Amino acid sequence: MVVGAALLAGGESRRMGRDKAQLLWGGMTFQARLAQELAGFPERLLSTGRRELSLPGFVSVPDLLPDRGPLGALHALLSACQSPALLLVPCDAPLFPRALAQLLAQSITEEWDAVVPVTRDGREHPACGVYRRDVLPRLQARLEAGDGRMYAFLGVLNTKRLLLADTPFPDRCLANINTPQAYEALLAEEGPFF
Repeated sequence: MVVGAALLAGGESRRMGRDKAQLLWGGMTFQARLAQELAGFPERLLSTGRRELSLPGFVSVPDLLPDRGPLGALHALLSACQSPALLLVPCDAPLFPRALAQLLAQSITEEWDAVVPVTRDGREHPACGVYRRDVLPRLQARLEAGDGRMYAFLGVLNTKRLLLADTPFPDRCLANINTPQAYEALLAEEGPFF
């Protein structure tokens, strides 16, 4: 199945206090680093929320239904995408590697509506999942009913859970750097993270 990729960059970065996508790590912005990791995907979208953002090689996609968070972003992205399925990656997950993106993309089949990674503590990460485009009518119905929770949406889908414990990837791959403290801790690390 052909899978596109989408970078979620339309959040307001309230906890960080500045645009997370533009934070620097290893001489690159989070956004540029993730764009590089997603470069091999045939379709690349940039979720912009209500902001005007652009990224070379990516098609900018504003939210169709404002203030609905990541689920609203997924709605706009699935409405815009041409691929049968779409991988999401949030811009505040700078450690997310290309190989994990490829593994997630390879895991979606006709059997599943979605594939989400699960860390060793049992936590699902729906903002780093793959979603088939044909879930859009169910997503639209959830949003129209006023339910914008991603975890609740997973509950109505036939979701495959990809356990990171069964892969070579550490949980750290999915770390969200969304506070000044988390960013300072990332900057204090030295060398490769795995």
